Amino acid sequence: MTALNTLLILLTAVCIPGLINRTRAVLAGRRGIRFAQHLYDVRLLLRKGAVYSCLLYTSDAADERSSGELGGRRIIKKNK
Repeated sequence: MTALNTLLILLTAVCIPGLINRTRAVLAGRRGIRFAQHLYDVRLLLRKGAVYSCLLYTSDAADERSSGELGGRRIIKKNK
């Protein structure tokens, strides 16, 4: 019985954002997004790799020829 209650609570928590978004869209006269769109978005975010940013002083970026400086950020050119 406890496992069934836990499963019911989890399913309800997952369905509430989709239900709210769909209801708001219908009341506004729009079609709205898919019911489980927020789950697809989370799946896509989890599949992406990490993004690392490197902030440097302008003198650091000017010292290296394999990189260029753009607004205090260093852009590394890949050598092929």
